[in-house]
Amino acid sequence: SGCGFIGAHLVDRLRAAGHSVLAPRRAEADLTDPARLRGLCDGVEVVINLAGALGRWQTPRAQLDAVNVQGAVSLAREAQRAGVRHFVHVSGGGVSGPGPRAGLISEDTPCHPESDYEASKLAGERALLAEAERGLPLTLARATFTYGPGDRHKLPLYRAIARRRFFWVDGGMGRLHPLFVGDLVEGLLLAARAEPRARIYLLGGPRPLTAREVGQTIAAALGVAAPRLSLPAALLAPVVALAEPLGRALGVEPPLTRSRLSQWRDHHAYDIRRARAELGYAPRVDF
Repeated sequence: SGCGFIGAHLVDRLRAAGHSVLAPRRAEADLTDPARLRGLCDGVEVVINLAGALGRWQTPRAQLDAVNVQGAVSLAREAQRAGVRHFVHVSGGGVSGPGPRAGLISEDTPCHPESDYEASKLAGERALLAEAERGLPLTLARATFTYGPGDRHKLPLYRAIARRRFFWVDGGMGRLHPLFVGDLVEGLLLAARAEPRARIYLLGGPRPLTAREVGQTIAAALGVAAPRLSLPAALLAPVVALAEPLGRALGVEPPLTRSRLSQWRDHHAYDIRRARAELGYAPRVDF
């Protein structure tokens, strides 16, 4: 889809380079209805699949899988039927789950996803790798914590910091790996130009940062004081464990969920050397 945050940037970059782009909107290419995909890839050289169901609060796993697994496979089969040269599927670094305190997560790190969304994206990867064994010309790109103009998904984070309602978890020593959307787009184009080998590539920014560094940078950009309050994860975890079932019963999303707690407490730092070495990937924009 070319109507989402990353898709819009990708389409602009491709058109600026003189490429002819087919970017159907969600209503025009429903991945949950294979019949509506028929003919979509005819005359297309490369498919870059950015479509995905996001893991919003209380989204059923079956609804996530309908797009992230069955939908991805339906599109891949239509692409293969049409004879596309390359099918590039965009996944997320989170499929691995948190990593070690000091080390980096690589493409070979065993995956232990913590949320239904991440598990659904991992299941989609595995289903596509099975299709690659049957001839699909596939590359899998895992994007890390992507940000940039037009990203509405992170507005609640920026607003919380702007309104001084944000706090650190365990002192903000968890790690994130920010990736500017322009660098991600360049990485996807490099992947698309490469020879498909059913290979997984991690696309991240120049370096991982601590959660505190990320929050302080956002606060400085917004012209507000950096958050000061820090709460221990050992205190927050049982609160979240109670808040989530209560929220489900009341139909209200709690302000802190297990997924958000993990994002700010755990270590999500990635090794991007494979993409550098094999694709020539060179992210330029520091957070």
